[in-house]
Amino acid sequence: MTIYVGIDGSEGADHALRWAIREADLRSTSVTAVVAWDLLNQRWATSDRSFSSTYGEEDALRALDTWVVGTVGADAATAVGRRAVCDLPWRALVEVSKGAELLVVGARGSGGFLGLRVGSVSERCLHVAQCPVAVIHAQSVEPAEEHIVVGVDGSTTSGRSLQWALDEARARKATVCAIAAWDAGSVMAYPYAGGALDPRVFEDAAEEILRTALAAADTHDVAVEPRLAPGGAASAILEAADDATLVVVGTRGLSGVKSWLLGSTSRQVVHHAVCPVVVIPTENAPDNKGSVS
Repeated sequence: MTIYVGIDGSEGADHALRWAIREADLRSTSVTAVVAWDLLNQRWATSDRSFSSTYGEEDALRALDTWVVGTVGADAATAVGRRAVCDLPWRALVEVSKGAELLVVGARGSGGFLGLRVGSVSERCLHVAQCPVAVIHAQSVEPAEEHIVVGVDGSTTSGRSLQWALDEARARKATVCAIAAWDAGSVMAYPYAGGALDPRVFEDAAEEILRTALAAADTHDVAVEPRLAPGGAASAILEAADDATLVVVGTRGLSGVKSWLLGSTSRQVVHHAVCPVVVIPTENAPDNKGSVS
């Protein structure tokens, strides 16, 4: 298995590549940089190149090589694999995600609107990728101490997110802050939801969800801080993420509607966190033939 990272010559892709290489070192695995191209989406290392009717894979690979070497230097670049895929960018990245250990993308690539915090390619990957996706924001700064934040809501996907965060913390020698937010909406699926609207009922339910999740997870050699947070899950996670190494969330929790592949909490965290965000897919993530609106 390998870590794939989407490259398009943008600043966001540069940050994603550097992060992917550091992550691969932690996991003792390989990194492959991927560029997507087609006849109307030609990738050149310099901006002064015009359309070429003979553009092909070798041209895309030359551009990719220039970007990789320019980002990490010639020595580090020798350890990075290269792959050029003739397809739409999001489809190319989703295809390589099948069987991958991790897919890394910049929050914004070379296209899209400057006002968007997360570009359309990255967001589509979050919807349909077949492996965890790391979204790297250009302004991400490594904190002085390794600290990982993960959201827990009792869903199967959040349980997988918690275990991913714990395994990552073990590799980084980091602490983990496991957050369960409580309000009437976040515990609707819990048996207590039919009771009186006493805030202590919801807090107790969230505490039980968090305790159960941690008891089921492998927490050895990891310092874990369980945290209950009143209010919305997204705001609680974002507040805790201010000084975090990274945040881990599931694509969709208990409150998600099945047709919404990326839940509202995950989407808010991805768009507004200043640190890297890793999104864990559901076990039955759709393939790249599914429609994404």
